[in-house]
Amino acid sequence: MIDETLVLHCSISSYNDLQGLSAPYPAREEKSMSTMNKEQIREAILRILADVIPNADTQAINPDISFHDQLELDSIDFLRLMMSLEKEMNVTIFDFDYPKLSTLKGCERYLAEQLMLTA
Repeated sequence: MIDETLVLHCSISSYNDLQGLSAPYPAREEKSMSTMNKEQIREAILRILADVIPNADTQAINPDISFHDQLELDSIDFLRLMMSLEKEMNVTIFDFDYPKLSTLKGCERYLAEQLMLTA
């Protein structure tokens, strides 16, 4: 049987320990991402893709062919790409939207729409 008092004490202690910690990531510039044009969105996607797959030739990517087919992007790398795009572009990408982002053109279109919605 679990002692509820001990669980509560541990939770409060952990919370109190976290109070003094700063955010794990530096604060973003307050520059509005909604002011990005299509070329800037493409550059951001390619930069993030190069971070996720360092040996990828991002300049040779066909915008209409899936990342998986061109770069052998596996599911873990694709998830890393999605999380990095969310963080960098300050948008939320729902998992049911992932198929829309399987190509460079799809990423550009999706992110442009999301950035316009948040403006």
